[in-house]
Amino acid sequence: MNVFKTVKENVTARQAAEMYGLKVTPKGMACCPFHQDRTPSMKVDRRYYCFGCGATGDAVDLTAQLLGMEPKDAANRIASDFGIAADESAGAVTGRRVKAPKPRADPQKEAEEWISQAVRTLIDYRWLLRDFEEYDAPKSMDDDWDDHPLFCLALQQKSYIDYLLDELMGCSKNQFIEMKNSCGKEVEKIAERLSRYESGREKEDGSPADG
Repeated sequence: MNVFKTVKENVTARQAAEMYGLKVTPKGMACCPFHQDRTPSMKVDRRYYCFGCGATGDAVDLTAQLLGMEPKDAANRIASDFGIAADESAGAVTGRRVKAPKPRADPQKEAEEWISQAVRTLIDYRWLLRDFEEYDAPKSMDDDWDDHPLFCLALQQKSYIDYLLDELMGCSKNQFIEMKNSCGKEVEKIAERLSRYESGREKEDGSPADG
């Protein structure tokens, strides 16, 4: 059995796509890498087909296009990366099925995606604090500020949120991983608090609601 047939029988286009960096949704759709595609228009399963540009093929075809390789080199690359054992004496690869390895993690890409999500979270929380400051503000100088806990919360936290936003939005790509490591836990806490406020699980004093 030759390398092409063995690879095509053992590796799907979806497995190859995920191995070589293409993000596939749970429904098996991906942004086509072969044309300007802003929304997923490529169906990826055992084979792939793009509803936008018509690109189609199997795991070998996809890998060859993605990595800029000749089909034979792409087939050998898949066999190597998926642990499909080569039978050198026969000049082919064996058909031993193996569990596909997980795609290699890219720490830089993960950090970049985290920065983007963290900025969106902080902006949402900053708008929430702005609402607190506007709608829970004391009506006069004689008002007891203890009766306006959300207003006080906004005053306490808005400068810190602005500081975090400045740090995250101003960092360069070579600082993404460092920023994720240094700010990750703090942003996670803010995201949890934002979620609780939006779902009504926080009391007006900022403490968790009963039950």
